Amino acid sequence: MNNPETIRGGFCALIGRSNVGKSTLLNRLVGMRISSTADKPQTTRQNIRGIVTEHGAQIVFVDTPGIHLNDTHLLNAAMNKGAAAALTDVDAVVLVVEPGRWEREETRIIEMVTAAGKPCLLCVNKIDRLRDRQSLLPILATMRERFDFAALVPVSAVKGDNLDALKTEIIKLLPRCEAYIYPQDQLSDRDERFIVGELIREQLTRNLAAELPYSVYVEVSDFEEREALTSIAATIWVARESHKAIVIGRSGHGLKKIGTRARIAIEKLLNRRCYLNLWVKVRPGWQDDARIVGALTS
Repeated sequence: MNNPETIRGGFCALIGRSNVGKSTLLNRLVGMRISSTADKPQTTRQNIRGIVTEHGAQIVFVDTPGIHLNDTHLLNAAMNKGAAAALTDVDAVVLVVEPGRWEREETRIIEMVTAAGKPCLLCVNKIDRLRDRQSLLPILATMRERFDFAALVPVSAVKGDNLDALKTEIIKLLPRCEAYIYPQDQLSDRDERFIVGELIREQLTRNLAAELPYSVYVEVSDFEEREALTSIAATIWVARESHKAIVIGRSGHGLKKIGTRARIAIEKLLNRRCYLNLWVKVRPGWQDDARIVGALTS
Protein backbone atom coordinates (compact mmCIF):
# COMPACT_ATOMS: atom_id res chain seq x y z
CA MET A 1 0.00 0.00 0.00
CA ASN A 2 1.21 3.49 -0.80
CA ASN A 3 2.18 5.96 1.88
CA PRO A 4 -0.97 8.00 2.66
CA GLU A 5 1.19 11.08 3.03
CA THR A 6 2.01 10.98 -0.69
CA ILE A 7 -1.47 10.23 -2.08
CA ARG A 8 -4.19 12.67 -2.98
CA GLY A 9 -7.40 11.34 -4.44
CA GLY A 10 -11.02 12.27 -4.87
CA PHE A 11 -13.88 13.19 -7.13
CA CYS A 12 -13.98 16.23 -9.39
CA ALA A 13 -17.08 17.32 -11.32
CA LEU A 14 -16.74 18.82 -14.79
CA ILE A 15 -19.69 21.15 -15.09
CA GLY A 16 -20.82 23.80 -17.53
CA ARG A 17 -23.54 24.71 -19.96
CA SER A 18 -24.09 22.62 -23.05
CA ASN A 19 -21.48 22.48 -25.80
CA VAL A 20 -18.48 23.96 -23.96
CA GLY A 21 -16.40 20.80 -24.52
CA LYS A 22 -16.67 18.94 -21.20
CA SER A 23 -16.79 15.47 -22.76
CA THR A 24 -13.93 16.25 -25.14
CA LEU A 25 -11.94 17.47 -22.14
CA LEU A 26 -12.73 14.31 -20.16
CA ASN A 27 -11.72 12.04 -23.03
CA ARG A 28 -8.46 13.91 -23.51
CA LEU A 29 -7.63 13.84 -19.78
CA VAL A 30 -8.36 10.12 -19.50
CA GLY A 31 -6.69 9.23 -22.80
CA MET A 32 -9.67 7.24 -24.11
CA ARG A 33 -13.07 8.07 -25.60
CA ILE A 34 -15.47 7.17 -22.82
CA SER A 35 -18.01 9.96 -23.35
CA SER A 36 -19.98 10.93 -26.44
CA THR A 37 -18.79 14.13 -28.10
CA ALA A 38 -20.23 16.30 -30.85
CA ASP A 39 -20.38 19.97 -31.77
CA LYS A 40 -24.00 20.12 -30.63
CA PRO A 41 -25.56 20.78 -27.21
CA GLN A 42 -26.84 18.15 -24.76
CA THR A 43 -24.60 15.38 -26.06
CA THR A 44 -23.97 14.00 -22.56
CA ARG A 45 -27.02 12.63 -20.72
CA GLN A 46 -25.46 10.83 -17.76
CA ASN A 47 -22.79 11.45 -15.16
CA ILE A 48 -19.81 9.49 -16.52
CA ARG A 49 -16.68 8.92 -14.45
CA GLY A 50 -13.24 9.04 -16.01
CA ILE A 51 -10.22 8.09 -13.91
CA VAL A 52 -6.76 9.63 -14.10
CA THR A 53 -4.01 8.09 -11.95
CA GLU A 54 -0.56 9.63 -12.09
CA HIS A 55 2.13 11.29 -9.95
CA GLY A 56 0.88 9.67 -6.74
CA ALA A 57 -2.64 11.01 -7.16
CA GLN A 58 -5.97 9.84 -8.53
CA ILE A 59 -8.62 12.18 -9.96
CA VAL A 60 -12.04 10.68 -10.58
CA PHE A 61 -13.65 13.07 -13.05
CA VAL A 62 -17.44 13.18 -13.24
CA ASP A 63 -18.60 14.41 -16.64
CA THR A 64 -22.04 15.94 -16.10
CA PRO A 65 -24.78 16.78 -18.62
CA GLY A 66 -24.74 20.36 -19.83
CA ILE A 67 -26.82 22.75 -17.72
CA HIS A 68 -29.58 24.38 -19.74
CA LEU A 69 -32.58 26.44 -18.69
CA ASN A 70 -35.12 24.80 -21.03
CA ASP A 71 -36.83 21.96 -19.13
CA THR A 72 -39.58 21.22 -21.65
CA HIS A 73 -39.18 17.44 -21.31
CA LEU A 74 -38.68 15.15 -18.35
CA LEU A 75 -35.37 14.14 -19.93
CA ASN A 76 -34.05 17.72 -19.85
CA ALA A 77 -35.14 18.21 -16.24
CA ALA A 78 -33.54 14.91 -15.22
CA MET A 79 -30.25 15.89 -16.89
CA ASN A 80 -30.17 19.19 -14.97
CA LYS A 81 -31.01 17.37 -11.75
CA GLY A 82 -28.23 14.85 -12.36
CA ALA A 83 -25.68 17.59 -12.94
CA ALA A 84 -26.73 19.41 -9.77
CA ALA A 85 -26.69 16.21 -7.71
CA ALA A 86 -23.13 15.49 -8.76
CA LEU A 87 -21.98 18.58 -6.87
CA THR A 88 -22.96 17.07 -3.52
CA ASP A 89 -20.74 14.01 -3.98
CA VAL A 90 -17.47 15.54 -5.19
CA ASP A 91 -14.45 17.12 -3.56
CA ALA A 92 -13.88 19.79 -6.20
CA VAL A 93 -15.57 21.35 -9.22
CA VAL A 94 -14.20 22.48 -12.56
CA LEU A 95 -16.43 24.99 -14.30
CA VAL A 96 -15.76 24.76 -18.03
CA VAL A 97 -16.48 27.91 -20.09
CA GLU A 98 -15.61 29.37 -23.47
CA PRO A 99 -13.35 32.45 -23.69
CA GLY A 100 -15.25 35.72 -23.63
CA ARG A 101 -18.67 34.07 -23.30
CA TRP A 102 -20.64 34.12 -20.05
CA GLU A 103 -24.34 33.33 -20.12
CA ARG A 104 -27.21 32.78 -17.71
CA GLU A 105 -26.29 29.12 -17.35
CA GLU A 106 -22.84 30.01 -15.99
CA THR A 107 -24.39 32.31 -13.39
CA ARG A 108 -26.79 29.54 -12.38
CA ILE A 109 -23.90 27.08 -12.06
CA ILE A 110 -21.93 29.45 -9.83
CA GLU A 111 -25.00 29.67 -7.57
CA MET A 112 -25.20 25.86 -7.45
CA VAL A 113 -21.49 25.48 -6.66
CA THR A 114 -21.66 28.15 -3.96
CA ALA A 115 -24.66 26.45 -2.36
CA ALA A 116 -22.82 23.12 -2.40
CA GLY A 117 -19.79 24.71 -0.71
CA LYS A 118 -17.24 23.11 -3.03
CA PRO A 119 -13.93 24.62 -4.18
CA CYS A 120 -14.26 25.63 -7.82
CA LEU A 121 -11.63 25.97 -10.52
CA LEU A 122 -12.38 27.90 -13.72
CA CYS A 123 -11.30 26.13 -16.90
CA VAL A 124 -11.44 28.31 -20.00
CA ASN A 125 -11.61 25.85 -22.89
CA LYS A 126 -11.21 26.31 -26.66
CA ILE A 127 -8.30 28.74 -26.46
CA ASP A 128 -7.11 27.25 -29.76
CA ARG A 129 -9.88 29.32 -31.40
CA LEU A 130 -8.36 32.60 -30.23
CA ARG A 131 -6.35 34.53 -32.80
CA ASP A 132 -4.45 36.28 -30.03
CA ARG A 133 -4.12 34.38 -26.76
CA GLN A 134 -3.01 37.58 -25.03
CA SER A 135 -6.64 38.69 -25.37
CA LEU A 136 -7.47 36.08 -22.75
CA LEU A 137 -5.63 37.95 -20.00
CA PRO A 138 -8.27 40.65 -19.34
CA ILE A 139 -10.99 37.96 -19.40
CA LEU A 140 -9.17 35.98 -16.72
CA ALA A 141 -8.62 39.13 -14.69
CA THR A 142 -12.34 39.93 -14.80
CA MET A 143 -13.26 36.41 -13.75
CA ARG A 144 -10.79 36.54 -10.86
CA GLU A 145 -12.37 39.77 -9.61
CA ARG A 146 -15.98 38.57 -9.95
CA PHE A 147 -15.71 35.11 -8.39
CA ASP A 148 -13.64 33.30 -5.77
CA PHE A 149 -12.11 30.62 -8.00
CA ALA A 150 -9.41 28.39 -6.55
CA ALA A 151 -7.51 28.77 -9.83
CA LEU A 152 -8.05 29.83 -13.45
CA VAL A 153 -6.59 27.61 -16.15
CA PRO A 154 -6.93 28.19 -19.92
CA VAL A 155 -6.83 24.98 -21.99
CA SER A 156 -7.56 23.48 -25.36
CA ALA A 157 -9.22 20.08 -24.99
CA VAL A 158 -8.99 19.51 -28.75
CA LYS A 159 -5.26 20.25 -28.93
CA GLY A 160 -4.38 18.96 -25.45
CA ASP A 161 -2.84 22.29 -24.44
CA ASN A 162 -2.18 23.04 -20.76
CA LEU A 163 -3.91 19.92 -19.41
CA ASP A 164 -1.01 19.07 -17.10
CA ALA A 165 -1.45 22.46 -15.41
CA LEU A 166 -5.17 21.77 -15.05
CA LYS A 167 -4.55 18.40 -13.38
CA THR A 168 -1.95 19.93 -11.06
CA GLU A 169 -4.40 22.56 -9.84
CA ILE A 170 -7.16 19.97 -9.35
CA ILE A 171 -4.90 17.67 -7.33
CA LYS A 172 -4.23 20.54 -4.91
CA LEU A 173 -7.96 20.57 -4.07
CA LEU A 174 -8.27 16.84 -3.37
CA PRO A 175 -8.03 15.30 0.11
CA ARG A 176 -5.30 12.91 1.20
CA CYS A 177 -6.32 9.26 1.24
CA GLU A 178 -4.82 5.95 2.28
CA ALA A 179 -5.27 4.17 -1.05
CA TYR A 180 -6.46 4.73 -4.58
CA ILE A 181 -10.24 4.78 -5.02
CA TYR A 182 -10.07 2.66 -8.19
CA PRO A 183 -7.38 0.28 -9.50
CA GLN A 184 -4.56 2.27 -11.05
CA ASP A 185 -5.15 0.86 -14.56
CA GLN A 186 -8.90 1.56 -14.61
CA LEU A 187 -10.01 4.45 -16.85
CA SER A 188 -13.77 4.58 -16.28
CA ASP A 189 -16.54 3.23 -14.07
CA ARG A 190 -18.56 2.39 -17.21
CA ASP A 191 -18.21 -0.92 -19.03
CA GLU A 192 -17.51 -1.45 -22.72
CA ARG A 193 -21.18 -2.08 -23.49
CA PHE A 194 -22.10 1.39 -22.22
CA ILE A 195 -19.29 3.09 -24.10
CA VAL A 196 -20.29 1.29 -27.32
CA GLY A 197 -23.79 2.75 -26.96
CA GLU A 198 -22.25 6.20 -26.49
CA LEU A 199 -20.16 5.83 -29.65
CA ILE A 200 -23.23 4.90 -31.67
CA ARG A 201 -25.16 7.86 -30.25
CA GLU A 202 -22.23 10.12 -31.02
CA GLN A 203 -22.54 9.28 -34.72
CA LEU A 204 -26.27 9.93 -34.61
CA THR A 205 -25.59 13.33 -33.09
CA ARG A 206 -22.90 14.17 -35.63
CA ASN A 207 -24.82 13.06 -38.70
CA LEU A 208 -28.43 14.08 -38.07
CA ALA A 209 -30.22 17.43 -38.16
CA ALA A 210 -29.89 19.80 -35.23
CA GLU A 211 -32.90 18.71 -33.15
CA LEU A 212 -33.34 15.06 -34.11
CA PRO A 213 -30.47 13.57 -32.02
CA TYR A 214 -32.28 14.59 -28.84
CA SER A 215 -35.30 12.52 -29.87
CA VAL A 216 -33.28 9.30 -30.08
CA TYR A 217 -31.61 6.92 -27.68
CA VAL A 218 -29.55 3.76 -28.17
CA GLU A 219 -30.09 0.41 -26.51
CA VAL A 220 -27.34 -2.21 -26.89
CA SER A 221 -29.18 -5.53 -26.86
CA ASP A 222 -26.34 -7.93 -27.66
CA PHE A 223 -22.60 -7.82 -26.96
CA GLU A 224 -20.93 -11.13 -27.71
CA GLU A 225 -17.18 -11.62 -27.84
CA ARG A 226 -16.43 -14.37 -30.32
CA GLU A 227 -13.06 -15.81 -31.24
CA ALA A 228 -12.49 -13.70 -34.35
CA LEU A 229 -14.61 -10.63 -33.61
CA THR A 230 -17.12 -8.96 -31.28
CA SER A 231 -20.74 -9.14 -32.42
CA ILE A 232 -22.88 -6.18 -31.34
CA ALA A 233 -26.57 -5.50 -31.89
CA ALA A 234 -28.23 -2.22 -30.95
CA THR A 235 -31.59 -0.54 -31.39
CA ILE A 236 -31.92 3.15 -32.19
CA TRP A 237 -35.19 4.29 -30.64
CA VAL A 238 -36.86 7.39 -32.07
CA ALA A 239 -39.92 9.36 -30.95
CA ARG A 240 -41.75 9.58 -34.30
CA GLU A 241 -42.25 7.55 -37.44
CA SER A 242 -40.93 10.47 -39.50
CA HIS A 243 -37.72 10.39 -37.45
CA LYS A 244 -37.23 6.73 -38.32
CA ALA A 245 -37.23 7.57 -42.02
CA ILE A 246 -34.67 10.33 -41.47
CA VAL A 247 -32.30 8.07 -39.52
CA ILE A 248 -32.50 5.31 -42.12
CA GLY A 249 -32.16 7.73 -45.01
CA ARG A 250 -32.81 7.17 -48.68
CA SER A 251 -32.27 3.52 -49.60
CA GLY A 252 -30.75 2.98 -46.13
CA HIS A 253 -27.71 5.14 -46.84
CA GLY A 254 -28.09 7.24 -43.67
CA LEU A 255 -28.12 4.26 -41.33
CA LYS A 256 -25.27 2.62 -43.23
CA LYS A 257 -23.12 5.74 -42.83
CA ILE A 258 -23.86 5.97 -39.10
CA GLY A 259 -23.20 2.26 -38.64
CA THR A 260 -19.92 2.31 -40.53
CA ARG A 261 -18.53 5.27 -38.59
CA ALA A 262 -19.70 3.84 -35.27
CA ARG A 263 -18.12 0.46 -36.07
CA ILE A 264 -14.77 2.09 -36.85
CA ALA A 265 -14.84 3.93 -33.51
CA ILE A 266 -15.87 0.77 -31.65
CA GLU A 267 -13.08 -1.28 -33.24
CA LYS A 268 -10.59 1.37 -32.13
CA LEU A 269 -12.00 1.21 -28.60
CA LEU A 270 -11.98 -2.60 -28.38
CA ASN A 271 -8.85 -3.07 -30.51
CA ARG A 272 -10.46 -5.89 -32.49
CA ARG A 273 -12.79 -6.48 -35.42
CA CYS A 274 -16.50 -5.93 -34.82
CA TYR A 275 -19.78 -6.77 -36.48
CA LEU A 276 -22.40 -4.09 -35.77
CA ASN A 277 -26.08 -4.62 -36.50
CA LEU A 278 -28.42 -1.65 -36.05
CA TRP A 279 -32.21 -1.44 -36.02
CA VAL A 280 -34.39 1.68 -35.89
CA LYS A 281 -37.67 1.49 -33.98
CA VAL A 282 -40.32 3.99 -32.85
CA ARG A 283 -41.28 4.64 -29.22
CA PRO A 284 -43.52 7.74 -29.03
CA GLY A 285 -43.07 10.11 -26.08
CA TRP A 286 -40.08 8.31 -24.61
CA GLN A 287 -38.52 11.62 -23.42
CA ASP A 288 -41.31 11.87 -20.83
CA ASP A 289 -41.32 8.19 -19.82
CA ALA A 290 -39.97 8.12 -16.25
CA ARG A 291 -38.65 4.55 -16.56
CA ILE A 292 -36.66 5.24 -19.73
CA VAL A 293 -35.43 8.65 -18.59
CA GLY A 294 -34.32 7.13 -15.28
CA ALA A 295 -32.27 4.51 -17.11
CA LEU A 296 -30.72 7.05 -19.45
CA THR A 297 -29.69 9.53 -16.75
CA SER A 298 -28.58 7.19 -13.95
